[in-house]
Amino acid sequence: MNRRACMQFRWPAAVVLGALALASAAAATEVTLDSLLKEMTDFSSVARWPAPEFALHQCSSHDRAKVAPDQPGWFANNVFSQYLREEMHSGRHEHVMMDDSGPGAIVRFWLTTGPNKKGTLRVYLDGATEPAISFPAYDLLAGDLRVGEPLLQPHPGSSAAGNGGSTLMLPIPYTKHCKVTWEEAGDGPRYYQINYRTYAPGTMVRTFDLKGLELVRSRLNQAGESLLAPDEAVSRRTLSLDGDVPAGESAGFDLPAGPAAVRRLELRVTADGAADAERRLRSLVSAEPAAVLIGGIRTMPRGTPGDRKCDFWMAQAGSVQLPCGRPRLPDDGRTLPVGFGFP
Repeated sequence: MNRRACMQFRWPAAVVLGALALASAAAATEVTLDSLLKEMTDFSSVARWPAPEFALHQCSSHDRAKVAPDQPGWFANNVFSQYLREEMHSGRHEHVMMDDSGPGAIVRFWLTTGPNKKGTLRVYLDGATEPAISFPAYDLLAGDLRVGEPLLQPHPGSSAAGNGGSTLMLPIPYTKHCKVTWEEAGDGPRYYQINYRTYAPGTMVRTFDLKGLELVRSRLNQAGESLLAPDEAVSRRTLSLDGDVPAGESAGFDLPAGPAAVRRLELRVTADGAADAERRLRSLVSAEPAAVLIGGIRTMPRGTPGDRKCDFWMAQAGSVQLPCGRPRLPDDGRTLPVGFGFP
């Protein structure tokens, strides 16, 4: 093949498979803060059907004028300070950001704003008239949860007296009802996203409270440590392949019969420095696994500029393929060595 006409990709590939334990949909498991923290650090859970089952929803400050592609306002972009409604609580005007009948659990709370963060965020659970959690500013770091990174962290460049926001990943389960409100005492654009699960009626869920948070403080700290430094993959089988993959073609191999899960995805390119590695990695963007590695779910460097790994469990499909589309690199006549695998 004319190497000037088609850049080649040389890639020794390795696939390491981990056993996948299938969850029983009928398991009567109580959802608690402790169980949700365990799930958060059990990376194999994303390759299993959840038990108990749940649906994931989002409430946000999106522009309410945006309804459907064939309706007026589809390109509306007034995506701040939008709420479900306004209510009175003990003489206070509170904007309702989220309102859900349980059982369920908040699993992510993201917000950002300008420098004037004055006001109060409140989380009411199970119909209580007093909030289970409150924050004395439009800032999730302003509360007394005493939760550290990565479960609660400021956004880059954010400060208490400046622009910016924070993200809370601490699960907040509730049995009957959850309402999140904002009482405005300042000014500025209020952006937010609240992601929450809803479980089927009758699912056993233990409602969050601050006393229960203290009881799982050690688990909370362990979860943060595990998320910041995941354990290395423990695998039972490795598959390997060595070959050249010209642009526009693909190579691959069949995976063994399941049940199993792909435990880790790795990509390795030879490059002259970090900038060259970035260009070469992005030349593989037509390959879906490579795109995941580059764009990022749990990606991290592996010592050299051209190395990437992704600790992300994937329910096993039938085969592994690396399609190489038209490279976006100049055709300089060189072979591009690539290591691609699923350890």
